[in-house]
Amino acid sequence: MDFPVRVWAATLIALRGLIAADLVVIGRRPHEVGVREAGLWVAGYVALAAVFGGLRYAFAGATAGTQFFAGYITEYSLSVDNLFVFVIVLTRFAVPRAHQHRVLYIGNLLSLLLRAACIAAGVAVQAAFNWVFYNFGAFLIYAAIKVARDGGGEDADSDSAVVRAVRKIVPTREHYGGGRMTTRVDGKRMFTPMVVVVGRWAWPT
Repeated sequence: MDFPVRVWAATLIALRGLIAADLVVIGRRPHEVGVREAGLWVAGYVALAAVFGGLRYAFAGATAGTQFFAGYITEYSLSVDNLFVFVIVLTRFAVPRAHQHRVLYIGNLLSLLLRAACIAAGVAVQAAFNWVFYNFGAFLIYAAIKVARDGGGEDADSDSAVVRAVRKIVPTREHYGGGRMTTRVDGKRMFTPMVVVVGRWAWPT
């Protein structure tokens, strides 16, 4: 079923409003997020997804509603493995617990934008050149073999190499500046490790 443009516009506006509200909450009061607060956030977003799926079911039919819930549950299940990546990145960079929520939010937002750009570019290239599809498949097979051969591990020095490379390009201080991306040291504007962490988070490995 094709939805009117106004429906897509209203959906995107509501989504942007949620993202903006979340970012305002994070920026207003950086703090350590406990289990109870995190659970409330998760429950709230799951409830919103359920409402959206219910609206699709009511106005677009059972097929559209079922497809949304099937896709949502599948993607939610697949995202569980990201928890291990979150722990590794936050621990390796020693991000203060009060600023971990901010890193999660900004990093995931940038990750979505980068992946959306990559997907759009990939679809455009595939539409123009059908043979590229087979190259993508060959690359996935190569990546799977490499991961299996390396045991799924990651070079222990990879993140430190990223930090060294960034510090060679831009002035970066050693300590976090209260969760800010930049700070002033002796009157000189410098980046904080938060920039490195967010960049490492968002950039696909």
